[in-house]
Amino acid sequence: MKKVALLLSFTMSVLFGQDTGWLTADVQHDTVTISHIQTRRNCGSRYICEAEIDGDQILIIEKDTSTTMYHCICYYDLNVTLGSLPSGDYHAEVIGLDYMVAETLYFGGIDFTIGQQIGLLDMNNSGCLGGLGKKAAIATSGSIEVNVSADSLFLLWHTPEINCGLQPLWSGWLSADTFFVTVSDTGAPANCICLFDQTAVFGPFEHGHYILAFRPEEYGYYDFTIASLKKAASDYVISYHQSDCYEVKINSKKSSLPEKYALADNFPNPFNPETTIQFDIPENSNLRLEIYNLLGQRIITLLDSRKPAGRCTLIWDGKDRSGNDVASGIYFYKLVAGDFLQVKKMVLER
Repeated sequence: MKKVALLLSFTMSVLFGQDTGWLTADVQHDTVTISHIQTRRNCGSRYICEAEIDGDQILIIEKDTSTTMYHCICYYDLNVTLGSLPSGDYHAEVIGLDYMVAETLYFGGIDFTIGQQIGLLDMNNSGCLGGLGKKAAIATSGSIEVNVSADSLFLLWHTPEINCGLQPLWSGWLSADTFFVTVSDTGAPANCICLFDQTAVFGPFEHGHYILAFRPEEYGYYDFTIASLKKAASDYVISYHQSDCYEVKINSKKSSLPEKYALADNFPNPFNPETTIQFDIPENSNLRLEIYNLLGQRIITLLDSRKPAGRCTLIWDGKDRSGNDVASGIYFYKLVAGDFLQVKKMVLER
């Protein structure tokens, strides 16, 4: 495993303050995990990570999907894992797109290298197929079959008569465009000989043309080709993760925390097609915000989760829980937080 780090220091919006986070890149075979450690963000941030790949240039996008802005900041650790990368030297840039900040935030860049790692993916020993006899009576030299599937090489070795206690140990390595394969017998010697079918699967190979060298003095050399597999940038993203918020700090550039729960009037009202709903939270709370029609039927639940103290902002787009547009009319939005409950009216005009 290789690890490299780059210390970051740059000026962000006053909503976030000074970011002193840093980037790391951990490489495992054809996979890299790029982490943004101790990045200073708003307490309401909820991130997904996306990637754009153009040759050896990678753009990591940390996208805040939250529509909530709190009067506090804290630190997060964010990471994204990319896989099936071709070998080579890469440069990754990390940027942020945040709902409450108009400009793109730049977090710096980091370099890393992916080396082509080809390993033994699978193997199978058929067991003795017959041909028992004295050791001296070694029969034919055997034969091989070579097949390719996706980015893997399948090698089937029809052995000559060899030690019937055979325990194969396969190994393979790439030198330029030649892939060398050897097999050793680690089994205990036995006073008998057998025929076997031995299968070994190697990979992953990158797109290209290769030469197989397996006991070439007996079987010669085999050419094989790994076809190109077209992949979208999103196919390289294996996973992403956002840590829990830690070291919460109240933003001194904002007003103090609310003293009590309060549900504000939505705006605009009347509205079409969407309206903004804000409410104050004096302490960390489990919250639920729901929309009802005149018949008292719940149309949609906009929020049902725990939130830190501050002011929360949500947007209702005039759709129900199935994503369908609701009709014009009077609707009610209800906020529930522990023993607190407040309902207000709004009007949708299509």
